Amino acid sequence: MVSDRELLARLNAGPRFLLLGQGLTRKRLAEARLDTTWFFPDELTPDPATGVIGGTGTDFTSYDQLTRTIERPSAFERVASVPWNTVLTTRIDGSLSQWLEADWRRVIPSASNDTRSSRSTTELQVRHLFGGLSLPDDERPPSDDIGWIDSQRGASDTLASLASNLITPKGVVLVEDWTPRDWLSARDLYNFASRLGTGQVHLFSVDTDIEADPLVAAAIKRGTLATHRETLSEFLEAATESGLLRDSTTAAAGGSRFIPAGTGFVPVDVATWNRIVGAARPVDLELLEPFGHASDALTYQRFRTFLGSPEGAPPWRAVATGMKLPRTYEAQLLKVVEAALEEPDEVAPVILKGQTATGKSLALVWLAQVLAKSGRAAVLHQSRRRDRPIASEVEAYSVWAEGVTGLKTILIWDGMLDADEYFALHRQLRARGQRVLIVGSTYLST
Repeated sequence: MVSDRELLARLNAGPRFLLLGQGLTRKRLAEARLDTTWFFPDELTPDPATGVIGGTGTDFTSYDQLTRTIERPSAFERVASVPWNTVLTTRIDGSLSQWLEADWRRVIPSASNDTRSSRSTTELQVRHLFGGLSLPDDERPPSDDIGWIDSQRGASDTLASLASNLITPKGVVLVEDWTPRDWLSARDLYNFASRLGTGQVHLFSVDTDIEADPLVAAAIKRGTLATHRETLSEFLEAATESGLLRDSTTAAAGGSRFIPAGTGFVPVDVATWNRIVGAARPVDLELLEPFGHASDALTYQRFRTFLGSPEGAPPWRAVATGMKLPRTYEAQLLKVVEAALEEPDEVAPVILKGQTATGKSLALVWLAQVLAKSGRAAVLHQSRRRDRPIASEVEAYSVWAEGVTGLKTILIWDGMLDADEYFALHRQLRARGQRVLIVGSTYLST
């Protein structure tokens, strides 16, 4: 089961996509003429027996006129504040584009299959899967049975293409206002979620009727669809108030890196990132991301590649996916380092000693991920192929981390050097007033 913290990690890191259904409220058009709240008409709901909509051109016109005067609900304001990379929707009214408008972005609605996909948060694409009443004539909703069948196939093809080419294994899709009565069928939602990995598709505002749908239940059982009882707006509001979700102005600016801090996440500003990354790599959300869902054949190929890869860049995604075989000494290493982090006074460097091919480098990558995920330390990692970390750069990052996050900095330096090198850097940092815990690696003396 995917935790809310894992979802928020994906949401903070992005890319993030919204799939907005036709809503939970259905009304007859005649009953809604004096209503000022948003709804979807019963007349345009697919027939349960045939799966075809039975509305007329007059019904579309009436619905278009009714929705033009509906103002954005206050509950939607939090949803609209998120810097979505793309919004997908089965809604056909033109009010959605107005609801998503903001000072920092322009909204571009489209239903054309020829539209080139974009992840821009400031030039937001709103993809109407079944057409829109405010769009050009060739992008309008279906008006007859053949048009309806064609639009269903087109929506399914569009979602399949977006899943592989736009959303990718890194993206997260939040689904709101969807029910089995939506123009996007439960079958299409099931197929869409199956093309993505565990933790990538989240369905909100779920009740017992939605969970009872056989295909929804199957997707939940397979782990391709995570469900939430609360509305998306309630979820985002609670996450923002608790500090787990960054604000929209920071997100809209783009380019931010995030590190876990306590139970939340903190952005590393560009200046701090650029200064430290030349000396050591902060272990941010990107380095904690596992491989996305894949076929058995691709997973096996990834595992073989991981096993046969030469010494070089740390295999962060492979280790995060759990491909690394555990070593008996790792639990003790973690225990020692965690105890050192709890010490109020400065602690001497922790040195991992071992013979060649005993998994020291992979153990330190694993250690860096475990400590970073815990949110208990600001973790830096330095691979042994790189230059010696510069004390002034590590000091600057330590000062930033303590001031912004309140966390102690730990430098995991896989240098495979003599222990004196680690102690020399430790003395330099101590002379600068910095209590940075250093974890190093070296060969076992014979």
